[in-house]
Amino acid sequence: MLKDIIPESLVMEITLEGKQSAKAEKLVNYLFETITDKNGECHLNYLYSVARNFQDEMRYSVGLLHDVIEDTKITAKDLAILGFRESYIEAIMLLTKKAFETYDEYIDRLILSDNTVALDIKLADITHNMNEERLSGLIENEKYINAKIKIEKRRKELL
Repeated sequence: MLKDIIPESLVMEITLEGKQSAKAEKLVNYLFETITDKNGECHLNYLYSVARNFQDEMRYSVGLLHDVIEDTKITAKDLAILGFRESYIEAIMLLTKKAFETYDEYIDRLILSDNTVALDIKLADITHNMNEERLSGLIENEKYINAKIKIEKRRKELL
C-alpha cells in the first residue's frame, strides 16, 4: 500500500499538487534522498541530471520518475493515485526494465513502442551513463553505445 511507502501527509501533498513536475520532485526527493548509485553518489543527482535535459513538463517529470518503479516499491497504480497522468505513467512503464528482460530486449521493447518521450529520456539516461567520470566504475560502455545508436536511429525515423 502507498501509505506503507510514503507518509500520508506527503501522499496528500503530492495528490493536491497541480503541476506534474512539482509532484515528481516531491516524490523522488522523498524516495531517493538516501539512495546511492553504483558509484556511491546520491541517486537524486543522477535523476535531476537526466531531467534537466528537458524544458517541457512531461519529459522533465518522466526524467525524474524514470527509476521510481524499478528502484522502489512504488507501482504504476500508486503513481495514478498520486495524480500522475496516464501518458506519464505509460512512459515510465516503458522505461522500467523487467526482471526477466536482457538489456537488449529492454532496449528493443522501448524502440518498438515508438514513444518519443520514453526514447528521449532513455537517450538522456544513456548519455549520462556514458559520462567518463561515471564510467570509471562501470564496464558497460559498449552496451550503452550500442543502445544509443539504436535509439538515435529510431528517434530520427520518428521525426
